[in-house]
Amino acid sequence: MFSPLKTMLTAFFLIPYFIFPNNHGSNQKQNFFYAYSIVVSDTCENSVVSKKNISQFTVLPYVIDSLQHGNAYYSVNKREYDFDNFRFFGDIFQFHFPAFVNDLGSFGQPHEINFYGLGSHQISALYNGVSFEDNIYGFINFYRFQTNGISAVHLFSLPRGFLSGNFINPVSVEFEPVKKFERVPHTRIQYFQGPNKEALINIFFHSRIYKNLFITFDLSNAMIEPEYKNSDYETWNGSLKFNYLVDSSFVYTFSFSRYRAKTQLFGGVDIDSLTNSTGQVDYETFYNGFLAPVNYPNRNMTTDWNNYLFGIDKTFGSSHKLTFAATASHYSTTFNDENYYRPDELADSIYTIKTGYDYLGEKFFAKALYNGFYSRFIFNNSLTGVLGYNFFSKRLTPSVFGRLLLDDNGKRYGGLGFDIKSKLSKYFSIYIGASKYSRYRYYEPYLFEHTGIDTKEDITTAELNVSLTNANFSLTASGYYFKDGNEIVPYQDYIDPMQWGNVSYFNATHEIKGAWLNGNINWKFLLFSFNYSYLINKINDLQVSPKHNLRAGIFYKGFLFSGNLYMKAGFNFYFTGKQNYFYRDFIHNQNIWFYNNFHRGVIPIDYYDGSEDSFTFDFFFAGRIQNRATVYFIFENLTDKQYFIVPYYPKQSRGIRFGISWDLYN
Repeated sequence: MFSPLKTMLTAFFLIPYFIFPNNHGSNQKQNFFYAYSIVVSDTCENSVVSKKNISQFTVLPYVIDSLQHGNAYYSVNKREYDFDNFRFFGDIFQFHFPAFVNDLGSFGQPHEINFYGLGSHQISALYNGVSFEDNIYGFINFYRFQTNGISAVHLFSLPRGFLSGNFINPVSVEFEPVKKFERVPHTRIQYFQGPNKEALINIFFHSRIYKNLFITFDLSNAMIEPEYKNSDYETWNGSLKFNYLVDSSFVYTFSFSRYRAKTQLFGGVDIDSLTNSTGQVDYETFYNGFLAPVNYPNRNMTTDWNNYLFGIDKTFGSSHKLTFAATASHYSTTFNDENYYRPDELADSIYTIKTGYDYLGEKFFAKALYNGFYSRFIFNNSLTGVLGYNFFSKRLTPSVFGRLLLDDNGKRYGGLGFDIKSKLSKYFSIYIGASKYSRYRYYEPYLFEHTGIDTKEDITTAELNVSLTNANFSLTASGYYFKDGNEIVPYQDYIDPMQWGNVSYFNATHEIKGAWLNGNINWKFLLFSFNYSYLINKINDLQVSPKHNLRAGIFYKGFLFSGNLYMKAGFNFYFTGKQNYFYRDFIHNQNIWFYNNFHRGVIPIDYYDGSEDSFTFDFFFAGRIQNRATVYFIFENLTDKQYFIVPYYPKQSRGIRFGISWDLYN
């Protein structure tokens, strides 16, 4: 249910559509191009659209931070993920990357995203090449990223993950902003509705306002009412960006982003109160949102995040590029539990500077990058370098890379790596890479007790990837290895889940052996897709993530009604393997698998069962009508399976979601 303010905002951004007449002509063909590439063209050659109907600028070939020549990353672009079934950006990764979402059941809950089996405090998220972590403790809230201004998402290979971000993290994922600018105004309105009054409205506006000055505005409001007590959520998320194009090779950028959310942290169902003396759980009550008791009936979290960015991009000829970006961010997260504890607040201001130089020659390529990070708690500087060479007309591309980070205590961290990409034919390529480096996790004494903990972690990674692609078939197979011989692992001092933050740490060995298989097969009008991950992911001897995770689908995909409707309709299938019980520590944004037994020392939490294997499927429909509007319809969890992925957060029951995205050109 939306407030009058939302209705007013919708009306306000519809105004340009009526003020500026549509002058494209009544006989205009329905295929046209716009900067956000909604039209799917990945499976049908004749679906590529014309670029002549809307005049636009295309500037600055995008060079991914710390990466060259597409040597070592996986990507999904907007025209692909716009036809995926997702509630928020984190869901997209599960269809395209070696990724898994620790889903807490309800939209808005602070889900943790895992890449290569690595999650909280081990991921760097970058936007426009600049690190966008929520705070110095490394948590990334993927609800913050709005899809309209992002043209693609890239996941770096595991050996190169440590090269980017404010800290040395094993994984880096980058959101590539749109860098095409339309001369005519473009308004896009999205609306989604689901069970429990789950709803989202998004208003996007882009226009040239003066000569080569462009404005982009993006505002969304999302909410859900509780199915289980104290599980509701509401957020406002907005951004304002100005781009000034001196010419097609020289761009200034200024942007402001604001995210505000209030999340009720119900903490899952209180399984103790539903377990009888023989250990049997009353699951009939467990899956009854009205009757089920929850762990935290009054606990909530309020998040404010503001970010300012100033950037300069300049290219010289076809081979040289200079970038500069400065950001200032302020975050504030307040936790409240009126029944047990006083409010607690985590707040800080963060400042970063990034400057880089790229040389992209026909054979030799290089990158040098400086990143400076400052907050009231910590300061560091880092230098990153990449060198590579193309042999045999780019059929063989070896490269070396490294990073050196100096913290405010004078300690040095970082390391080196290498990789090789061989394009054996037009359709077949192989990638192999490895790296070895050290990192540290920063602990603020007020929040963390770490007496005797070695904060230096030593990491080794390796990855082998094989890709096979043609017009109707694509397959990516990857095997990877990760080892941290001195990882800092949290454990809970007390069993009582009502305790706020009685968490300590110990050093342990974390080892991952993983395999990933992603593919799409087009046969006439049918599309088969799958994304499967297998993980042996152990801290000491404890498996800390599901071994199996599969997202697959079978769809009809093509044009109907004389090309006026492009549609994708079919079934999504989801299989998630069982996983051990863990406690989600929201204050420090980490998962806790261990506790202090006092008699046996620090041992795995085994007094609760974990999750079981789960298999569900949805019906999914997305249709693009005359390249103007996209209609979505999802009938999810068709068999109404009762299950959970993270104990004990019940997943959504059977329900219907629908929505529309409407593009208006003036």
